[in-house]
Amino acid sequence: MKNMSKVKILVGIMLLASAVNAEESELSYGLGIGALYNGVGINIASPSKEDLKYVSLGCIDFSYSSYVGFNTNCGVGIGYINTSIIGNSNKHGLGVHLAVHEDEGGASSTQVSLGAGYTYFLNQSKIGWNFGLTPMYIFGDSENNNKVALLFDLGYQF
Repeated sequence: MKNMSKVKILVGIMLLASAVNAEESELSYGLGIGALYNGVGINIASPSKEDLKYVSLGCIDFSYSSYVGFNTNCGVGIGYINTSIIGNSNKHGLGVHLAVHEDEGGASSTQVSLGAGYTYFLNQSKIGWNFGLTPMYIFGDSENNNKVALLFDLGYQF
């Protein structure tokens, strides 16, 4: 069962990577925490003067218990941040993030999350440090498992 979820994640990465248009601009690679990095993880992004499109791979949960054992909740995400909405400095971004995570602990389940957040880029080119906040709604495998989360974003785009 765990191999099947890894195949799903790999297929998701390939499908989501096709959404990043390499012809529009150079690719940027990022490392950090938060929505841009799908938890704790990495991203591949296509920055332009007014926006940033990205796909991400990361984990939102690492834990261990004697009852369940080692638990990971990892997945892929895709997002878009527009920096032309607030002011004209192209440093303030408003964006959306969509992710799919596979919770490997106990009874394995798939979670989908959707969020809208604010990101501040220290550099107008979107290369360098960034930080922000992203409220997320996580759809669990049943209505009782739905959650709301607030992700603090901190990372570096290379």
